Amino acid sequence: MKIVEIKITNSDDCLRALQATEKECGESGLNQKANLRLRLLAEELMGMIQNLSGYIDALYWVDRQGNTFTLHLKAEVIMNKEVRELLLSTATSGKNSAAKGFMGKLREMIASVMIPSAQGPSVLSGLSLGMMSAGSPVGENAGMSSYIWSLNNYKEKIEESEEAEDLERSIVASLADEVLVSIVGSKVQIDIIKAF
Repeated sequence: MKIVEIKITNSDDCLRALQATEKECGESGLNQKANLRLRLLAEELMGMIQNLSGYIDALYWVDRQGNTFTLHLKAEVIMNKEVRELLLSTATSGKNSAAKGFMGKLREMIASVMIPSAQGPSVLSGLSLGMMSAGSPVGENAGMSSYIWSLNNYKEKIEESEEAEDLERSIVASLADEVLVSIVGSKVQIDIIKAF
């Protein structure tokens, strides 16, 4: 059941989305601690899309199935010169200050898929593109490349390493039960799943 749906085009919309998440999830019977966790996950999701693209054109919604909540964010990344240069620098530099921590590396991975380097997608510091599954969409997206990444699959593949330490320090990785990222053409969808 969808309990929140907000079109995101600017930072005011991001704030409205956070407030709606806190209000509606709180009214669904969550205790204060659980509601705060969902708010923190929503904040991380909003920060992710703001840092991924300067121009925001996204839809945010929250689904509830019993005690399981899924925060969804689906964005169209408008590829103008400025955004292209930002994504290219993110995908190829390896020294981008925004790529620190788990969410920064996730953002870097998305950028690398959307604008691969001349040598093709590479393994980035911390999140392997090899852990994404590729497919061929049908219907309106036929002919476009598609990719899916899962936090739980990633956790299974890494051992004690810097990547594992980043996960331990990440709000999203420590609070969420699953994070799914799907990329089809210029559309990115991030789903964060949390069960209470």
